[in-house]
Amino acid sequence: MNVLRTNVWRGKQRRIILTDIVNSCRGEGRMTPKEFEPRFEVAEFAIDMESVLKDNDFKGNWKLCSAEFLSHKLTEEFCELQTIMVKMLKEQNIGQGEAVNLRKECVDLANICMFISDNSYGWQK
Repeated sequence: MNVLRTNVWRGKQRRIILTDIVNSCRGEGRMTPKEFEPRFEVAEFAIDMESVLKDNDFKGNWKLCSAEFLSHKLTEEFCELQTIMVKMLKEQNIGQGEAVNLRKECVDLANICMFISDNSYGWQK
């Protein structure tokens, strides 16, 4: 097992394990584990995305979301991220709490983008 590092996300301690990420990338048309070696930052971000998804499993599957709903959520999450970024730019600095919120909003926005990307296959005519 390749443990990249242990970190804390939303109060939960977890190990970032490269083999788990690589194994999840197997499938038709995807890279093989030998071809796939993500940068640490990409692996860490993907794990943060999955952590948020697992925390929200009770909400149901994103595959059931309409394009209109996801468009609204995309705008909402972008605005939340932009608000933090504007504050950061004005202050030329952010505190630890704001840094955590910034990361959270980046993950939320990325998850919505992933939902749209994944659902787009079903929207094809």
